[in-house]
Amino acid sequence: MVERDVPAIGELSKMRDDDELAVRSAAIGLVLTLIGVAAMGGGGWFAAAGAERLVDLTGVGASVAGLTAVALATNRGSSSR
Repeated sequence: MVERDVPAIGELSKMRDDDELAVRSAAIGLVLTLIGVAAMGGGGWFAAAGAERLVDLTGVGASVAGLTAVALATNRGSSSR
């Protein structure tokens, strides 16, 4: 059995503050994750609505518009190098 020293009064306060900070950080992380998921869902809806309008305006097939959107999205990261 390992014997530990009793923490000083200031150390107990710091330990409690660290626990509160960890809980607060986890809550902030969860909220930001949920906001990000909602933003991706909203962005997907806007992208699909825009693609539908593009198909209606130009008369091209839905697959052409979809493949063009995918090509633009995948090329976006490689052009910044």
